[in-house]
Amino acid sequence: PTDIKDGLWDLRSASGEALSPVPTDEEKRPDLASIYALTKYAQERAVLIFGQAYGIDAVALRLFNVFGAGQALSNPYTGVLANFAS
Repeated sequence: PTDIKDGLWDLRSASGEALSPVPTDEEKRPDLASIYALTKYAQERAVLIFGQAYGIDAVALRLFNVFGAGQALSNPYTGVLANFAS
């Protein structure tokens, strides 16, 4: 949290080393090895197809480990970041 307040946005590992993002090519075939991955992919595709069918701009974002002020720390389904942050 102090890094964010200080404007330090660069990616760092747990040990503080600088990390370089590795982008995923949009043409890469999805790895649907779990029901969770399959449903996430299906929902993403449904939004994009809906937007295309009705002429609505649609975007599918793949956010990773999202955490925010309104997240309930007592809810076991909100993710592991809540446990680390508490």
